[in-house]
Amino acid sequence: MNIPKSSLSEKCQTTLPAEIRDMFGIKAKEQILWIPVSPGLISLASIKKYKKGTWTKSICGKYANEMDAVQSLLDDRKEDVNLEARGYIN
Repeated sequence: MNIPKSSLSEKCQTTLPAEIRDMFGIKAKEQILWIPVSPGLISLASIKKYKKGTWTKSICGKYANEMDAVQSLLDDRKEDVNLEARGYIN
C-alpha cells in the first residue's frame, strides 16, 4: 500500500487524501484534531458526534482511562522510534 500524502498550499492549507477520507468515513466540514506526538510526527483524529464521555476513548483507545494518557502514548511512540532505528519495524 502506498502511503497517501498531500502538500501545504501557500496559505498553509492541506487536503486530506481521498483514500484516508474514505477509509475512515470522514466527511466535508468534519473537525479534525492535530495531535503533536513527537518532533516531526503529527497524528490526526476525526472528531465525530460522540456521546458525552466517549470521545476520549475513541481518540485514545486503551489509554482512555489513564490519568497520563498523553505521556503513555508518547512513551509508546518513543519505543516505536527505537525499534524503527534498530530495523525491527518499518
